[in-house]
Amino acid sequence: KINRISANAEYLLGLIKDYLDLAHVENSEINSNLTSVSDFIDTVIEQAQDIVIAQLEEKKMTINRTIEGDVPSIECDPALIKIVTVNLLSNAIKYGFDNGAIDVHITATTQCLVVSVKNEGPGFAPEQQNQLFRRFSRLNTPELIKQRGTGVGLYTSWKIIQIHEGKIWAESQQGSWAKFSYRIPVNGPDSKV
Repeated sequence: KINRISANAEYLLGLIKDYLDLAHVENSEINSNLTSVSDFIDTVIEQAQDIVIAQLEEKKMTINRTIEGDVPSIECDPALIKIVTVNLLSNAIKYGFDNGAIDVHITATTQCLVVSVKNEGPGFAPEQQNQLFRRFSRLNTPELIKQRGTGVGLYTSWKIIQIHEGKIWAESQQGSWAKFSYRIPVNGPDSKV
């Protein structure tokens, strides 16, 4: 009974967090929060991984991280980009296979930064891809629908990346893996990627 109560409390807390993130993104001005982030890995990636560590341990999963290129200072809102990263990591864990691996790949150039999160899991069909970043949308497959969710996390992530004038997308091999990636310009929303 205690485990059930704890699981329900965690679900409700996640639900509240998703809706607060959505409200924050839809009602705030991003420009005032843009700062130069000199250590993106520590400020965003490491902190995002710390937030999902309990989920990761519960499913006995591991995170492998690869960094390509020297990560420069990035003009962004680190709190919002952390929301995106936590959401992608959390989804990769939630929808990944127990004892599986999460691959986090960061590619840096002088113009943009790309962060990809890939899991070993059921993935999704190509025809479902256009549903992923809609508000309150969830994929209706037996493997995915059994997981609790609000359908606002990916929409919120999409909105945050749009505000940064970047791009977010998903790829999958159904039955094997899913990968979600985002790209943001290094010099902030007004720069060309």
